[in-house]
Amino acid sequence: MNWQSFKSGASAHVALLPYLTIAFISLSAMPQLATAATIAQTAPMPAATESQAPENKALQSKVNSLSSALTSPADRDAVKTFYEARGYRPVWTGRDGLTPAGIELTAELANADDWGLQAADFELDSSSFAQSEWSPEQVADAEFEITVAILTYARQARGGRISEPDRLLSTYLDRRPSPIAPAQVLRSVGDAAKPALALHGLHPKHEQFLRLRALYADLRQELRIDPNAMLPPKGPVLLPGVTHPDVAILRRRLDVPASVTDEMYDAALVTAVKKFQDEASLRADGNVGGKTRAALRDSGNRKLARIQANMEQWRWMPDDLGQQHLFVNIPAFTVALVRDNRTVLEERVIVGKSETQTPIFSKAVATIVLNPSWNLPDSIKLEKLLAAQRNGTSIESEGYEIRKAGKIVDSMKVNWNKANLSSYVFSQPSGDGNALGDVKFLFPNKHSVYLHDTPVKSLFSSPERLFSHGCIRLRNPLTLAQKLIDADKGSATFNVKQTINRGKDNTLVTLANPLPIHVAYFTVWVDDDGTAKFLGDPYGHEERITLALQQMWKDIDRGDDHLAAVDTDALKNLRFEALRPAPRRSNVRRALRFDAPSGLLRAGSPPKSWFSVNTGGGRSRRDTSVGELMRSALSN
Repeated sequence: MNWQSFKSGASAHVALLPYLTIAFISLSAMPQLATAATIAQTAPMPAATESQAPENKALQSKVNSLSSALTSPADRDAVKTFYEARGYRPVWTGRDGLTPAGIELTAELANADDWGLQAADFELDSSSFAQSEWSPEQVADAEFEITVAILTYARQARGGRISEPDRLLSTYLDRRPSPIAPAQVLRSVGDAAKPALALHGLHPKHEQFLRLRALYADLRQELRIDPNAMLPPKGPVLLPGVTHPDVAILRRRLDVPASVTDEMYDAALVTAVKKFQDEASLRADGNVGGKTRAALRDSGNRKLARIQANMEQWRWMPDDLGQQHLFVNIPAFTVALVRDNRTVLEERVIVGKSETQTPIFSKAVATIVLNPSWNLPDSIKLEKLLAAQRNGTSIESEGYEIRKAGKIVDSMKVNWNKANLSSYVFSQPSGDGNALGDVKFLFPNKHSVYLHDTPVKSLFSSPERLFSHGCIRLRNPLTLAQKLIDADKGSATFNVKQTINRGKDNTLVTLANPLPIHVAYFTVWVDDDGTAKFLGDPYGHEERITLALQQMWKDIDRGDDHLAAVDTDALKNLRFEALRPAPRRSNVRRALRFDAPSGLLRAGSPPKSWFSVNTGGGRSRRDTSVGELMRSALSN
């Protein structure tokens, strides 16, 4: 809003900042202002009458004429209701200027950068603030502008800068901000003894958000360091114990007092350097070489942007994660079982590849399935059909069963050129080699992903575990399953391993209390000891959020819509006519192709022998024939 019409001579150009600094003075040191604020906030609200004060009339006229400038109907209704209840008496302003509440609020709005927001979004016109006495119109204009700034701040504090992450950034970001109702915002701030604290309360209260906010504030302070504390870009490698002038600069840069002399690289400084290196994803050896020098000279703006992007994601998270919950952090490739804000179990996970990402969302684990079968989604059905054609095999020869309307069909006799892929169920029975292993955890969601075991454990040794089609694979799922069932039904009431060994397929364990699970994407994480970890950005979500916060919407690569129907055009060229149908046997679990007499695998030959035989109870026994043993040995 332009207040230039309120200028009166040169005094109208006085800057706002000197007046906002008043807000940094504690109200406890200003008893007369605190008392005045309390009286103003607790006094009965007069009804609007013809005899109301001029500033009240001016504010009523302002609200009625400019409420249409508020784009949100909820905002318009909230502002009108807020002031009607107060007889249109100003709360933040008066004829003498800003009230104590107004001083505190405007100062807090000016410090929005400390919370990862942009103070410029709440900048107020300064022309009236320098005057000792305001006209009714100036009171009304300032009051209305501050109120609008409060609503904007509240919306942004709750993640409103990116209102629809799934639409604006990526369909894999299945989260939405949860704004507080505008009427509730105005009531809480207007009735608060300390309005600044009411603004603070609009931000997420998660421990990790508060840690990131502290890290953000510390880094902003570091950016104001003395140029004399900037380490030269080139110089000798500083090893622990050496004496060199650069050590004194390093000491100032990391704010570590000397135990002997400033130029002596002592143990305390080594500890500080190692911590810095760890946070910068460098080798934490304490040796200050070229990479460490460069990192120390980095302005830190990139880190600020990364922290800010992670703070923004916390604004989209549920307010209550759950007294007990599962927390998957994709960039860390971990899942944690959390109880009462304490991690009781943490495990490695494998997540989706960049082209088949694991989506970001929150649901609740309702069912645990032991000895699960696997029903393939359409995308993997298509992949398996095309692979079968390339390899000269059938789907059945890979251990899958094909059903339509509940009846088993022969994949070789289906005209896949015209078939509706979604009407066919491709399933892999439980047993050795089943892709889901011994257990899966279901939390119904539109992405059709879940947590599950895997028979391939070697991939968990990789530092970057992006191997799945979107589901989350667990390294030790039986331990997690037992802990969840014990917590839900009591310990010693159900034995997961024994139930699996009995071999019954698809044993369902329904949780009486579904467990919240949060699949998250945090690339900056602050540990309990205050150490900040800057992780990779495997899916590019951090970059998307950063671009959005910088209003660079056109530069965002939103990627494909992973929820769109699978394109099955490739099936039009699928031909199986030259292949012989796979033998159908009730006791067969998986087929491989062997040649007599040694049983060695030969690519392209039709299936002639089988290595996994059903032994009853839903379990399978691996064939230990000479041919199979030789095949297995040669394939390792």
